[in-house]
Amino acid sequence: MTLDLVIRDGTILDGNGGPGFRGDVGVAAGRIVALGSVADRGEREIDAGGRAVAPGFIDLHTHYDAQVAWDPHCTPSCFHGVTSVVMGNCGYGMAPVRKRDRDYTLGLFSQVEGVSKSTLVRGVPFEWESQDEFADWLEARGLGINVVTQVGHSSVRRFVLGEAASERPAQEEEVRAMERWVREGLSRGAAGFTTSRVPHQKGEHGEPIPSFVAEESELFALAGVLREFDGRVLGINPRSKARDFDAEDREQLVRLARHSGSAVNWNEFNQRWDYPDQWSSLLDYMEQSQASGAGIYAVMRCQRMDIPFRLSEGDGFVLTDRWKQFMQLSPGEKLSTLADTSLREGLARDIDAAFFSAEPLPRRIGVARAGSAGNAALEGRILAEVARERGVDPAMLFLEIALEEQLETVFAFCGVSNGEDAAVETMLRSPATLTGISDAGAHLHIACGADYPTYFLAHWVREKQAFSLAEGVARLTAEAADFVGLADRGRIRAGAAADLVVFDPEEVRPQAVELRDDLPGGESRQFKRARGIEFVVVNGQVAVEGDTLTGNLPGRVLGRA
Repeated sequence: MTLDLVIRDGTILDGNGGPGFRGDVGVAAGRIVALGSVADRGEREIDAGGRAVAPGFIDLHTHYDAQVAWDPHCTPSCFHGVTSVVMGNCGYGMAPVRKRDRDYTLGLFSQVEGVSKSTLVRGVPFEWESQDEFADWLEARGLGINVVTQVGHSSVRRFVLGEAASERPAQEEEVRAMERWVREGLSRGAAGFTTSRVPHQKGEHGEPIPSFVAEESELFALAGVLREFDGRVLGINPRSKARDFDAEDREQLVRLARHSGSAVNWNEFNQRWDYPDQWSSLLDYMEQSQASGAGIYAVMRCQRMDIPFRLSEGDGFVLTDRWKQFMQLSPGEKLSTLADTSLREGLARDIDAAFFSAEPLPRRIGVARAGSAGNAALEGRILAEVARERGVDPAMLFLEIALEEQLETVFAFCGVSNGEDAAVETMLRSPATLTGISDAGAHLHIACGADYPTYFLAHWVREKQAFSLAEGVARLTAEAADFVGLADRGRIRAGAAADLVVFDPEEVRPQAVELRDDLPGGESRQFKRARGIEFVVVNGQVAVEGDTLTGNLPGRVLGRA
């Protein structure tokens, strides 16, 4: 018998967290059909000697809803071993959407998820209305990896109420209509229902997002539909999560878990400088809730949160009138200002206390990517540390580098969150947390979190040894698959879907951030590739080989009836 694919002589990490074992994996018709010593030959054979073979990684929190329309591979997630992405988070999506609301939907997504509206207008064709039609369109066009949909509260509310969705509570018959649309989405395979209650998220014109306007009775009515569907989840942004995550929100999440009969997950969970004890308080709350039968989970970021920026653009320094005026100048005018020693010193004095002298620093400025070969050694360094070594003023050093490199330096606010490894490790090891909030597909110009699987394997497994390799793989695969009910993903076993990653455990890591001008219309985004990910197999076909997309489109919309 000839199989479609055989991966030979790898260390198989099956996703269950146990020790790996040497062997082969045989694949036919998109499924794993043989494990161990596979005698049959394959149409394609991969030598995995000295490499790990794992289930494909599953990203639980993305916003690829728009990008997947022009990028069926969901780059760069696929380069980091991700074979399935969950979208429709935070209550937003590209479906359901009425023709009259297409512009509104793009404007809302642009405002909340940080993607230029002109990019969305060029990239999202809206050849659908319902979620099922969107899924049909995706599969007909072709997918490089698998996608998992969810029903978004704001999308459904706008679909039913129109412009009134951001203006008033729903009437009883409108709530019933929304229930029907939630039920329809879940019956057609959506993994869950998501909503956002945070006040800082606004629509394109400063109006509230639709789900924020909803009364609690509406939220509970829609969450109650989940009780009809086993294994579905409820995702929520609580109202106070950006502040102190107050007792009222904590109590509401418990009531939602009990009312819906579902696991409730909120995002994103970080160790924060502004609320230094919050992470431990929240862990206690979630673990106690789980012990009482209410499944409360947090999807957490495993990376230190750095926010890249360049002085040629942005508004991160408008602390004083002098800086506000500076940031409004053209690039040439900025360079002329920085070349004037007295003006440069004035700018440095204005930002010194806020960004360089305060201890502990809530935001520390470092170099993410140098603009010249001569400064390459500064990449990854905190400028205050470099300044101490050189015996110079750190704020002046910052401005002198920007001048020297003609504003091309990519700096970063480093450690905005997750700056303390000991706290993050404790969080990651808790049964109340789920690893993986990439936010991929969103905030493209300021961040690229799609590298979290390779970062997790490099930092938390190889460098910190907080997890064994087998445990780390389980966090990225089986645990995520079980949470969203993907019964045939996340494990290497006979009969399971052949979503697989072949990687080098000693080399796997993210590469440095780069800027790519490859969005529709030519706009730029942050992008990271990976080292050590050698093959990514989706439904039995090689989708990524090294740094290259093969052109195969084997992905599916998962969970569809």
